[in-house]
Amino acid sequence: MSEYPKSLFKTFEKLRLNLYKPLIFYIPRSIIPDDKKEYFKASRFNNYFNNVIIINQKGFDYQLKDQPSLYHIMGKQGMLDENIFNLLDKKETLNEYQFDFLLSKYLIQINFYVLISEWFNRNMTLHIENLSDEVKNSFKLQYEIFSKHLEQLKTNYFIKEKINSQHNTNIVELIENEFPELNNIFIDSSKNEFKKKKTIKVTNKKAPVLTDKQAEEFLLKTVFKVNN
Repeated sequence: MSEYPKSLFKTFEKLRLNLYKPLIFYIPRSIIPDDKKEYFKASRFNNYFNNVIIINQKGFDYQLKDQPSLYHIMGKQGMLDENIFNLLDKKETLNEYQFDFLLSKYLIQINFYVLISEWFNRNMTLHIENLSDEVKNSFKLQYEIFSKHLEQLKTNYFIKEKINSQHNTNIVELIENEFPELNNIFIDSSKNEFKKKKTIKVTNKKAPVLTDKQAEEFLLKTVFKVNN
């Protein structure tokens, strides 16, 4: 974004931070490749797998354990509503080229969060035992809020045309380039890179479901920097 005004970059950063704070997620141990399992048996990695982790409103991440989660996620709707108000405001103050750039970047972000929150919600009981009803409801609500936000974006006249156009994004590159916080809270254990490329699409159709294979690949790549 160096070619754009600093104020535009600050606007995008505010929009982006409102998307990932707060966030509830987990990393399945089952995604570890066979040739890496021995390495990850070390006790120092125990907290990283099959445990619910939350990033709170202030950006701090911690293992949830028995602490409350639902009230964190309930606050996300207000933050996403704030993003819509900010986009409406910027449409009036930015030139068309700048606003289109800002909107395109934001659509990539929200589309990802819809995909991954759906995957977390769909698979949580497969990877984590004894989930409380509150945690289950938190994952469900998180997905619903992100989905509702994307639908709200689609219904606003000023972005409908942009939503209906197709954008292909490499999912691994997306995480590396657009979501540094998710990289920063994890560990780097290898320098290997994925060879296979996966894409996600933003269209006027229902958001595509993130497959188990895609989710495992991006978790492996972005969390552990290992090849599957």
